[in-house]
Amino acid sequence: MLVLLVLTLLTGAATGQTPKPAAITFRCEHAPPDAVVAITSVSDPIEWREITLDSASIRSREVVTLDCNVDGPTTAELHIGEQYAKLFLEPGMHLTISVDYDAFDSTLTFEGDGAANQRYLLRELLHDFQTPQTKYTLFTDAATYRRYIDSVQNSHRDFYRTSDTLAMTPAFRHYAASVIEYQYVYSLNMFSVTYDPATQQFSNRELPDWFYSSVRNLPLNDDVMAADPHYMTAVDVYLDRFVIKGENDLRTVDRKIDSTLSGSVQDVQLGTFLRRRINALVRDQTLGDSLVSAYESTCTSPGLSSIIRGQYNLALSLRKGQPAPMVSAIDINGEPHTLQELKGKVVYVDIWATWCLPCVAAMKASRELRREFSTDDIAFVYIAFEDDIERWRSYLKNNDLGPHAWFADEVMSEQIQQRIGVHGIPRYMIIDHDGNIHSAEAPGPDHVKTTLQELVDRE
Repeated sequence: MLVLLVLTLLTGAATGQTPKPAAITFRCEHAPPDAVVAITSVSDPIEWREITLDSASIRSREVVTLDCNVDGPTTAELHIGEQYAKLFLEPGMHLTISVDYDAFDSTLTFEGDGAANQRYLLRELLHDFQTPQTKYTLFTDAATYRRYIDSVQNSHRDFYRTSDTLAMTPAFRHYAASVIEYQYVYSLNMFSVTYDPATQQFSNRELPDWFYSSVRNLPLNDDVMAADPHYMTAVDVYLDRFVIKGENDLRTVDRKIDSTLSGSVQDVQLGTFLRRRINALVRDQTLGDSLVSAYESTCTSPGLSSIIRGQYNLALSLRKGQPAPMVSAIDINGEPHTLQELKGKVVYVDIWATWCLPCVAAMKASRELRREFSTDDIAFVYIAFEDDIERWRSYLKNNDLGPHAWFADEVMSEQIQQRIGVHGIPRYMIIDHDGNIHSAEAPGPDHVKTTLQELVDRE
């Protein structure tokens, strides 16, 4: 299957409508043994957790029906074995999908409601794969990069114009055309980030406002696209460049977002802003209580407001001095472990994964840091999160992570997510001698030595 980044839309998540099933009839030639076909989407436009709408075991040539409860027009993915296909679902639709697993891309066929939508997504995937791509890191001049992005976007527009748009559903036409306009804002914004392979460090570079000329006239309150990640990224860039402009006062930023946006777009952007600043809100709990309560009173989606309240309460439970979270993981021999068993030592926790390049890149500094301290004073705990256990075992064979290299399986990773709130990795934590949190979001190994030494010296 073509390997491409798939961003998922869930426009119905914030509407509160009663879900109506979209029925999918699926048939697969040469299905793998013990195959399971699943339709997945995302939970909401703030947390972006993958959820399964429906799934079923399937044998070769067997026909199964999947009922997917969706609140509104929703992008999703069909998964079977190692293959997947993008879908666009709408309430009440009846779609039939047939495929030969051994020639997946070339044999996918769609019939019924919205079939033209699915055919477009498949053709678009192939078109994107065949379009020459140049990494943004290879460009050094902003004007040249801007022209490059414009040329790729124009190619995408031409592809859409030559497609059978009349056969598409109205909701999908709006989605497909809008994504072409919005998704390249993310590509533009990537140019503001630079990466130095020698130091393995990322940094930001300032870009002129003309570089974002296409963003200045962005329609700011497109409720239909309110939960689309392409659109919300574009709105985020607009706010950063033309509204917030480097303002750091949280109440002022909150007020600016509130006065600029409205409706579902405001709900998602304000919620995203509060989620990103959740630790700052905890440090000033009076401000945090005020902004979170204000969001709850104005947000039109109870689901989104409950997410922000839940994340805020979780962050409060992870404040300095609170007991270390009860999470568990296993070592390479399958033995279970918890952070509580290390009480009496300072514990530096590294939540990482073998597939996470920044995580792996930081391991060299982590090993050097570990050599600076006695194992009697500090325990360095490495928890592989949402990872593949065989890939993790292979990594450990070639890389010494010390005596506390642990693995969190799917259930354990979900527990860690619920009790720590991992929104990105690597994620570092420091637990003090008494088994209490010193820092729930600690610096990486390059910048934490002084803090660890101070904690060791306090014993």
